[in-house]
Amino acid sequence: MIKAVINIKNYFQAPRDYFWRWSENMEVLEWNNGNTICYRDDLISLLRELSLEGFPPLAPLLMILTACQR
Repeated sequence: MIKAVINIKNYFQAPRDYFWRWSENMEVLEWNNGNTICYRDDLISLLRELSLEGFPPLAPLLMILTACQR
């Protein structure tokens, strides 16, 4: 159980000085410049849909979400 918690924490934690960060009390994922990438609830919904195949790495998923918004 502890390993699962550590894995979840690592999955959702941005590396130091990375291109994205959490804001708004971890409600919003945003670029370092403050622009919104996605909301936590939307990300969780997407990950639920993808969970049957396994979770993709978070950083590439955020890039795809951004590309789809354009």
